Amino acid sequence: MSWTLGGTRIFVVDKSSEYKQIIARLQPIASGTVYHIFGFENPIFKISAYVVGESDLSDLGAMYNDAALHVFSGPVGFANFYVNSLSVKDQKWVKQTIRPDLDCETNVYLVDIELFQE
Repeated sequence: MSWTLGGTRIFVVDKSSEYKQIIARLQPIASGTVYHIFGFENPIFKISAYVVGESDLSDLGAMYNDAALHVFSGPVGFANFYVNSLSVKDQKWVKQTIRPDLDCETNVYLVDIELFQE
């Protein structure tokens, strides 16, 4: 099964997650540190992936500011996410072979995507 984000095909090369609590640290005079725990944040997922073609890149580019949930799916399942940020790097390949349905001269991009889970 391939990876997709909002129906757009991506080729994931790296995926990481960040989990975090909200903790306030107080340092009273003549005493040790006091911690106040205010809850936790939902996980933040960071994806690095190849995207082939202007059309797929344009589809991803429209997701970071549309305030809509997008389904991120792959071999391990699926979930709904907001696209928080998208960073694009142009890749200088001679010929692309990862998408045989597209021309071998099609541009390839490396994207870094930050996702917030619903």
